[in-house]
Order: sequence, then structure tokens, then C-alpha cells
Amino acid sequence: AVVLAYGASGDRKLGIPGENLDGVHSAREFVNWYNGHPDYVEKDFESLLTRSASCVVIGQGNVAIDVSRIILSSTDKLKTSDICQHALDALDKSTVSDVSVLGRRGPAQSAFTIKELRELTKLDGVACVISPADIEKGSNPSTLEEISSSRPAKRKFELMKSVAAQEEKVNAEEEARRRLHIRFFLSPVAILPSEEGGGQARAVECAVTQLEGAAGRQKAIDTGERVIIEADLVLTSVGYKSYGIEDVSFDPNSHTVPSVQGRVVALPDDDDRDGVPAATPSIIPGLYVAGWLKRGPSGIIGTNIPDAKETVAAIREDLDAGKLGGSETTKMAEEDALRLARNEDGLLVGGKDGCKLIVDTKGWRSIERVETAKGQAIGKPREKVVSVQEMLQIAHHSNE
Repeated sequence: AVVLAYGASGDRKLGIPGENLDGVHSAREFVNWYNGHPDYVEKDFESLLTRSASCVVIGQGNVAIDVSRIILSSTDKLKTSDICQHALDALDKSTVSDVSVLGRRGPAQSAFTIKELRELTKLDGVACVISPADIEKGSNPSTLEEISSSRPAKRKFELMKSVAAQEEKVNAEEEARRRLHIRFFLSPVAILPSEEGGGQARAVECAVTQLEGAAGRQKAIDTGERVIIEADLVLTSVGYKSYGIEDVSFDPNSHTVPSVQGRVVALPDDDDRDGVPAATPSIIPGLYVAGWLKRGPSGIIGTNIPDAKETVAAIREDLDAGKLGGSETTKMAEEDALRLARNEDGLLVGGKDGCKLIVDTKGWRSIERVETAKGQAIGKPREKVVSVQEMLQIAHHSNE
């Protein structure tokens, strides 16, 4: 059996002018940078952080909240986490003191959790700001009906009201502090370039919205009013998307691999017989899918658990029914496994062309031991290896 579980590595685009300006990145790229993804450690976020005073984060999901927290957190707090050292050094020199997190709907419709919001209100040296006007605007009858039927939503709304009640006090403080503005009813329509030229972002132009519709079906409607928010750094967090791979069915609209209870199916166009598409999708024996690639990019690890259990149950059921081991897909997987060999450097290789480097479980554990030892030496849980070549060398030594 082969299980596809490679997630969603792409970003959904805003589709607005200025999205490609210097200083505009996806939140996913920023997360990969500070978490040590080998493909992103060379991204020059350090220069952006050290020349920027303000940042706008577009979106209000958990990733948007995470990047905002990282940018404004004290590095004294971060240095005991597993954040990579190159990112910690850059953040220590950061000049960003003002972050605005934008959502096109109201406070009650925000995607972040009460736990995430509470963490933001407790950041050392950071003032969390919510406008009382946004709370009032977001307290329309349909919204009040929505939160009345959901205890978590009601608790989160009440916490936002209490944060908003502190706005006047926060604004009156003379002490220079970093500020985190959680702003609602703003839908970006353009990212504006610097008037000095050079293609650098300087601000985000937003449409002011209002909610219309019945409870549970409210939509953000453009009022025609515009607001401009200064920003040297813009991070977009409006969703991920998966990519397809060769010879596997893929739905380009939902960006998922089509499946039935975790069993990958051939789409009608993929399953032609003598030029006639099949009436219904057919299951591809031995091929399964799990996670965001299966259902779309939503939720966290806890959300994925029932999803994964469904796929595992399908594998178990097919194994017990004798459906695995005889299909062409399974035979191909077995043949590839039998081709595993060592190249001249002693690294495991495999695949039809014998050209893919593989790190097995033993090698992965060796990498983990090295990362843990490096981290413990500097008071961190781990210091991640950010070079693929170094990872392969560590894994190679584990197999000698």
C-alpha cells in the first residue's frame, strides 16, 4: 500500500495589484524560514525585519496569529523554543514595532481560537488592540444569533470585548510599546508601492466592509469606503493549496486527491475505456490519501486524527479482504522497494530510475539525536539541521 500524505505546500493568492512587490510574502514562507525548512532558510527576511517599522498580516487564521506572535515576541522568550538560530538572530535585530492582523468579516467570524487570542494578550511588552467600533459593528442581530448558539464563540467574543475596552487606556500610555492591532471589516484591494520607486511595498489599501445576511450565512460586502494602512512588510495568510503529482488523480478545483474513505479514486477523465469515460470514479487498488491532501487545507493535527484513522481503517479492511498484494499498483511499489540499493556514497536510493535519495527511520533518528544535542548545548529543546546535505551525511553515518 502507498499512502499520499504530503500536505499542502502552495499558497492561495489574493489576486490583487501589488502582490508581487518586494516586501510581500506568504505567511507560509515566513513560517518555513523561522522553522528551518531547507528551501527557505536563505530567504532574506532578516533585511525586511531590520528595515521595517510596520507589518500587515492578511488573514486571521492560526498561521496569521502565529507569525504575528513570533514577530512581536521577546527574543528572551523565543530563545528557549526550537526556533532556528538564524531566525532568532534576525528577530533580535527586528525594528518592527507595529503589526496589524486584518480580517474581512467581524470579530465573531474570526478563525483564530480563544487560546490563541489569550496568548496574544499576554505577550510581554506588547499591547493588543481591538477597536470598540469593530465590536459594536460586529454586534448585529445575525451575529448575536450566531454566538448565542456556540459557547466557544461567545467566550471568544467576550474576550475581544474586554480587550477593546482597554483601547483608551492603551492609547494613553506614554511608554513606547510594540502594538498588535486586530482589525476587522477590512478586505485588501491593493498593495501600494513606495513612492520612491524600487518596487518596495509601503501600504495596503483596504475596502471597508459590512456584514449582510442571515445568521450563519453572512457575507462581507464592500461599502465603497477605503482605508490605507502603512506597511513595509506584508504577509499573506489566506489559505494553502496542494499540488498534484504525476499519474495520480487530482482535482484542480479543490486542490485535493479524490478519494472514498481514504481510497484514491480515478476521476472519470482518468479512467477512459476505449475513449468512453467511466460513469463513476473507480478505486485505485493499493493507493490511499490522508490529511490536507485528502480533504483540503483546514484544521490542525487534532483535526487530522479522525481523518487519518479513516484511511488506516480502509487499509486494514483491504488487507484483511486480500485486496492488497496482487494489484498492479502494489506490484510496482514492491518492485521499487526491491530496487533499493546503496550508491557510491552508501546512501539508500530507490525508484524506477534509481535516483532518489532516501532517509530511513534509523537515519531520521540520527538526525533527531544531532538536533537535540545541538539544542541542549545552548539551552534549547533542539537546534534544527537546515542543510539537506548535512542531513544526508548524518543519516549516511547512521547506516555505516
